[in-house]
Amino acid sequence: EKDPIGFGFTTNYGEIAQRLTFVPSDGRVDGAGGGDDFTVSQGFVTYKAPVGKGLDFKFGKFATWIGAELWESVDNPNFSRSLLYQNAIPFTNTGLSMSYPLLDQLTTTFYLVNGWDTFVDNNNSKTLGYQFNWKISDNTGFIVNGSHGAEQDEDVIRDAESNWRHFWDIILAFKPLPKTSVNINFDYGTEEGGAMYSTAIADSISTGGPVDSKGNCEWWGISTILGYDFTDSVGVALRGEYFEDNDGGRIGVSELGIWEATFTTNIKIRQNLLVRPEIRYDQADQSIFGGSDNELTTAIDVAYMF
Repeated sequence: EKDPIGFGFTTNYGEIAQRLTFVPSDGRVDGAGGGDDFTVSQGFVTYKAPVGKGLDFKFGKFATWIGAELWESVDNPNFSRSLLYQNAIPFTNTGLSMSYPLLDQLTTTFYLVNGWDTFVDNNNSKTLGYQFNWKISDNTGFIVNGSHGAEQDEDVIRDAESNWRHFWDIILAFKPLPKTSVNINFDYGTEEGGAMYSTAIADSISTGGPVDSKGNCEWWGISTILGYDFTDSVGVALRGEYFEDNDGGRIGVSELGIWEATFTTNIKIRQNLLVRPEIRYDQADQSIFGGSDNELTTAIDVAYMF
């Protein structure tokens, strides 16, 4: 109450700065797809207006409100990102949000943003978003997210502003036992004229102007994360998920379905030192992993938090 004005600022260095979007060729690059080793991934100001219980405003570029995973990897049960995080949702949004606690257990937030992963809007239409965050109990939370707007580049697709993308994201998180956590995330999206969008970009480049869309598209996915803490210092997380993008709207490959399973061990060596060995297996309907339809990945992450 004494300091109602705040700000947030996040930068990324190295190769991760080039990977804010999964498919940089589809026009969703957020200023980091040109080979830059530095990007400002978040930069916003906040203001808590003295209205009722407090009306929170946020303006600028910020991590998306959509999805079950948080911005920093150390805040998630698994080290690697899920298929849904990488493919189904945006990474960042730029614009304005307004949040207000309607009830003690229910907080609502509304968004007016430029679009998905676009710092400068790629058309003249804005995107409307919302979030309903319901804390059912101390051990159970339920979130409904939505996003609706025209996201296509007007320099790529004719009538881009009339092709709307509708997206819904549902999250259920609960603890059935004191040391056990469950997170279930379901995503579903549709887009007019969004099929094989990366191919449309290539056609637009070759013709030197906007082209007709290649049809409507839809995508969906579901993810479940089971976590268990053996002690305060050692815990495990098992993630299983499936993502389907038959129309190539998100990945640019038609008739594509992918599932994956990930097992992560979280070990706190000290209070601020986290070591995370992980093994992951991905299986796709097509050969998208360097000429193969499957991929086995092992990794170890060391994070120091200060």
